[in-house]
Amino acid sequence: MKYTSVFFPVLVLLLSTYACSDNSTHHDHAHMTESGDSVSMTDHSHHAHGAASLGSPELDTLNRQVLVIHDSAMARMGELAALQEKAHQQSVTLKPTDTQRKKELTALLNELNTADEAMLQWMQQFDGQLKTKADSAKVVYLQTERIKIDLVYQQILQAIHHAHSVLQDVQPN
Repeated sequence: MKYTSVFFPVLVLLLSTYACSDNSTHHDHAHMTESGDSVSMTDHSHHAHGAASLGSPELDTLNRQVLVIHDSAMARMGELAALQEKAHQQSVTLKPTDTQRKKELTALLNELNTADEAMLQWMQQFDGQLKTKADSAKVVYLQTERIKIDLVYQQILQAIHHAHSVLQDVQPN
């Protein structure tokens, strides 16, 4: 199934392009750096993202935080797709008697697919415009979305970490 090895990366590219398209000329953007399990946010006002002002500094800061975590998660989606493909390829080339490895790879594929689907679902339901909400409701919404996207990001990182540990165990025949 050669189309599969092309399909996943193309799908990820299309989704990331669609989800992160920049329709503006210049806005503030925060940058995230990883340090262990924690993340620190640093403001880089020179970097565009496409997020319009929501009307208050608090809302703009919350929105930037949500988008920074989203961007960090999206940056890992290509790796996630490559690992999905690698696990799939290893699974289809196993000997019929290698049932334990088949179960391990099936569980890994489920974990990778679940992380991928979590990201897609979050992007589909996220309302970055917030036009119909009062400011107090916007704050609560963005705080909740920051938690949700952080959980999705952690799920992606965990799936990637697990995939690397499972897939590195394979020795060539």
